Amino acid sequence: MTRRSFIGRGAGRAAAAPVLFTVAGLVAVLPTFAFTLLYWLPPEPSAAALWYWLAVGYCALLMAFFGGIRWGFALARDGTRGTLADLAVGLLPLVVAWGALAPPPVVGTSLLIAGFLLQALWDLLAAQDGRLPEWYGRMRVQLTALIVLALLAILGKLVLPQAFAG
Repeated sequence: MTRRSFIGRGAGRAAAAPVLFTVAGLVAVLPTFAFTLLYWLPPEPSAAALWYWLAVGYCALLMAFFGGIRWGFALARDGTRGTLADLAVGLLPLVVAWGALAPPPVVGTSLLIAGFLLQALWDLLAAQDGRLPEWYGRMRVQLTALIVLALLAILGKLVLPQAFAG
């Protein structure tokens, strides 16, 4: 008999993400779209930079949060079986997210996109191997697709004016 917990029915056995986690995940991604829309269509043109930094800053927070979730899953196993890989997967997104805020916007936004894609791939593979619940792997891919879509829209606005200049 599997132990029921707040993360599903045992490791990798839940058919669908629990509704609470699905709703929370979607709500967590909503500010990314709001900030991206306001970056593209700022109420005041001089505020575009503010909306850019709010959007990428929020995405950096999401990336760090997803890394923290990996630590949570490792600790939930029994608190003693976390591996060096669990530690790295939990910390690396934090470092990447923080590092994405320092370079020029095109580089930082691209770094966030790459970080989200790699992190989602790692989570999906872990879910397929049974180290994370299957529903979490699928949900991470879906949330990552939404986040990357917003970041691509930001990157598009950053790059397009340069493509048509001079």
